[in-house]
Amino acid sequence: MSNIAIFGAIGAGKTTLAEAIVANGSGCEVLSFASPFKELAVAMLNRPLDKSTDRLFLANIGQGLRSDILKFMGLHYLREFILLSSVGLAYENELAREQFIYRVFKVLEDFTKANPDWGYADFWLNLTLKKVAALNKSGRTAVIDDLRFKHEFDVLKANDFEFIKVVCDQSAREARIIARDGKY
Repeated sequence: MSNIAIFGAIGAGKTTLAEAIVANGSGCEVLSFASPFKELAVAMLNRPLDKSTDRLFLANIGQGLRSDILKFMGLHYLREFILLSSVGLAYENELAREQFIYRVFKVLEDFTKANPDWGYADFWLNLTLKKVAALNKSGRTAVIDDLRFKHEFDVLKANDFEFIKVVCDQSAREARIIARDGKY
C-alpha cells in the first residue's frame, strides 16, 4: 500500500479519516507534521494542550524552529521568540511562570542539540519523512493527516504518496471546530 497524505480545510475531518484508515487494520500509522512541536509544547507547558488557548503558542513554536533568521541569530533569540509568544498564557503564580521559562530553555536546548538541522523551511517535513522511512522499512504505511502547504505536497508527491482531499460543508466544519476547540 502506498503512503497517504490527507488535505482539506480545518475541521473537514482529516484526522478522523486517517484514524478510520488505521482502524481498518491496514498496517498504517498516522503521522502529523505538527506532532513534534506539539510534543515540545506539552514539555514546555508541563500539561496537556488546550486547543482553545494554545493554538498561537503552537504556531509560533513551529514557525520559530523553521526560521533561518532565528537559526542565524542563535538559540537565545529562539528562546525569546517562544517566550514572547507565550505572553497570553496564564500561570498560577510567579513560581509557575519561572518554572515555565526554565522548561522552555531546557526543552529548546535539548531539542536543538538533538536536531542540528532546525531552522530551515523544510525542517518539520524532513523530520516526518524520516519517520515515514522508518515505518516503511518495518513494512507499515504512513498516513499523514495534516498536509497544508504546496511545498509539502510537492515533496510527498516526489516520494510517491497518494493524496486524499477531504471536503466538508462550511457550517459542519464550524460546528466541529467549536465543539473541538471551544471557538471558531
